[in-house]
Amino acid sequence: MTKSFETDKSLEAMEREIRLDGDERPLWEMVDAIMRHVPEEVLNNLPADGAEQHDHYLYGSPKKAPRTS
Repeated sequence: MTKSFETDKSLEAMEREIRLDGDERPLWEMVDAIMRHVPEEVLNNLPADGAEQHDHYLYGSPKKAPRTS
């Protein structure tokens, strides 16, 4: 089972930190603020080949053969 936002208070704190309207921070700072709220167990369950095999994970297409150097 993954961790979820257990209280409205933590959700409200996240929403304050991740304000997008009128936010002039660089994109990478906004992404960092969002990613701080993703539970570690969720990050640990992401596929290691997610970037290379994104079509498979997004659209269900067959996995591509791994690249060799």
